[in-house]
Amino acid sequence: MSGSRRFEEWDISLSEPAYQYSAGSMGTGFIFKILDYRNEDSAKHFCEMAMEIIEDANQRFSTYIANSELSKINSGAIALDDASSVQQQIWSQAKQWSEDTNGFFTPEAPDGSFDPSGIV
Repeated sequence: MSGSRRFEEWDISLSEPAYQYSAGSMGTGFIFKILDYRNEDSAKHFCEMAMEIIEDANQRFSTYIANSELSKINSGAIALDDASSVQQQIWSQAKQWSEDTNGFFTPEAPDGSFDPSGIV
C-alpha cells in the first residue's frame, strides 16, 4: 500500500496522546486519544461529532431507554413502517442475518422483543 505505514512504524506514544476526550453513552465510557492534530478545537469538534453518532445510535436502538425508537416499536407505540429509515434497514439486515445463518443469529430477545444488539 503506497503511503500507508504499519502502526508499529509510527513514531508516537499511545500513553501520551496529543489530545484526549472522554464521554459516556450506552452505559459505558468512551475515551478518544488523538495522536496528531492541528488544533485542540478541531480535535474536540471531531470527538464531539463521533459522540453524536454514538448517542444517536443509543437513542435509536437502546433496549434500556424507555423512549428510544426501538423501545417504542417493541412496545407498540410506533409501527416499524413509521420508524426511521436506518431503523428499518437494521431490522431488514437482522432478519436477513437470521435467514443466512439458519437461525443461529436471531434478533429476537428471549421475551420476543426485537433486539438488534448483535449488529448495531
